[in-house]
Amino acid sequence: MQRRRYFTLDEANALVPELQARLMGLLQVVGHLKRLRDRIEAAGFPIAPAGLENQLDEAPPHVRRPLAHFRGLYETMGDELRALEGMGVQVKDVESGLVDFSTLRDGKEEALLCWRIGETRIAFWHDLESGFRGRRPVVGEIFAAQRQERHAKP
Repeated sequence: MQRRRYFTLDEANALVPELQARLMGLLQVVGHLKRLRDRIEAAGFPIAPAGLENQLDEAPPHVRRPLAHFRGLYETMGDELRALEGMGVQVKDVESGLVDFSTLRDGKEEALLCWRIGETRIAFWHDLESGFRGRRPVVGEIFAAQRQERHAKP
């Protein structure tokens, strides 16, 4: 398991252009997957992503090519999601393009910077429990990548 990465607001905002491009690509893959799924299921062959390997061997000849294409796109989507995770971000919802960045509000409290595809910068944050509905503006807040210890004044 990889160690959680904490972001400052500037560090997270620096990733927004790359995230925008990657998520736009992922949305295209998801669209292709849905169309292929509909085509395959209309041919009378329901898809279970967990068993794609076995399904390909069992599929009738007219379904094998679209099912193989589906499997390849499904693997591509997984690879891209793992790459994003490797950057330290949490993709919460591909279709709405929702991404969270772990941070330390005021250098102490764990929180999440919240960004959604189409937003030019990160403008909101939320605590760990409230999620998207609990988003609050980042203005006036301090977000750190390392814990800040308070030292008693002499």
